[in-house]
Amino acid sequence: MQHMRTRKWLHSHLHASPITGNLEVSCFGGDRESDTGDYRRLEIEGNGKTWRQDQKIRLQHVDTGGYLHSHNKKYSRIAGGQQEDAGISDSYPLTADDVQEEEENLC
Repeated sequence: MQHMRTRKWLHSHLHASPITGNLEVSCFGGDRESDTGDYRRLEIEGNGKTWRQDQKIRLQHVDTGGYLHSHNKKYSRIAGGQQEDAGISDSYPLTADDVQEEEENLC
């Protein structure tokens, strides 16, 4: 997934996220710079291989196996007021925060 304005990739690796200590999710690279830390697997709720707008999805990071996760904890200093997104392991109990709604979270 690439941020449209900055052209940076949604990136993860085996570093702890600053607030929760889960897997860090950050921005990396650009149009000509990417690596496997940018790869995610789309898991579609229910059956089928085609993602329909009414289906929920999970995004799993290929290298670490962590699922994209959001919560209401916010940074106080560096990115003051911004919310931390992180990766959580598949052994961690998944919540509604780990299941993405297409119309809310994805471009």
